[in-house]
Amino acid sequence: LLLENDLSKPSSAYEIYTGVLNTADYGIPHNRTRWYCVGFLRTPLRKKKDFKFPQTVTSLPISSFLDKLASTSNNEEAATVRENISNAEKQSRDRGLDPSKDAIIIDVDASKSKMTWKNGVSPCLTRSRYRGHWLSHLKRRMTLNEMMRLQGMCPESLTTTSSKVELGRQIGNSMSVNVIQKILEAMCSHMGYSFTEKVEICSVCDTNEGIISATHSGERSAANDDETASQHGCGRRRSFQIEN
Repeated sequence: LLLENDLSKPSSAYEIYTGVLNTADYGIPHNRTRWYCVGFLRTPLRKKKDFKFPQTVTSLPISSFLDKLASTSNNEEAATVRENISNAEKQSRDRGLDPSKDAIIIDVDASKSKMTWKNGVSPCLTRSRYRGHWLSHLKRRMTLNEMMRLQGMCPESLTTTSSKVELGRQIGNSMSVNVIQKILEAMCSHMGYSFTEKVEICSVCDTNEGIISATHSGERSAANDDETASQHGCGRRRSFQIEN
C-alpha cells in the first residue's frame, strides 16, 4: 500500500494503475490471485485517460488442460496426503459431488487444517506445490506439463534443462502468461496502438477433442479477436506485430 501510494503521487514520472487479478478469470481454471502494477510514462504528448484492466472471460473446462494418463495409487504418498485426499472426497460427496467422476482438485500437500479443494478449478500452484495437486477423478497428481498449461504455457514448445523438482518450483513461482497477455493487450489499446496477432495451433489443441482449433488458426486482427479463441490460454504460440 505504501509503495502504491508513493508511485501514485503527482510528482511521479509515471501514471500508476494497480489491480488484483485472478488467473481463473482469464480463460484458465486456476485460482491464482496476484497484484499487478501498470505504469505509463507521463509526457506532454500523451493524452490523459484512465487505464482499465482487461475484462474477464469464461474459462475452458479443466479437461482441456489435462492429459489422458493412467491413474496411480496413493499408497506411496505420505499419511497426511492420503488423509487429505480422503477428507476432500468426503466433503465433496457431502456437497452432492462424485469425486470419481467430478474433477475434484485437492491441495494435498497442505496441512490437514488448511487443505482446500475445488471442483473443476485448480487451487493455486505455488513453489511449495511442485509435485502438483491431486486429481480425484483421475486418481493421480498433476503432471508438470499440466501445471505449465495451467500457467498459460505450452510445454510442447519449451525446452527445459531443470530437474523435475526445480521445474515444478519454477512453475509455481512464475506469472500466469494468459493474464500478462491480456494486460499487454489492454496496455497497447490504451496507448492507441493497433496490432495483428498470429497464432499457430500446437499439439494440445489437436489432442484435446479439437477445442477451438478452427477459431484460432491463421492471422487475425486483435481488434476483432474471437472471444472463444482469446480465452484459450494454453497450447498456442503467439506473435504480435504492433503498429502506430
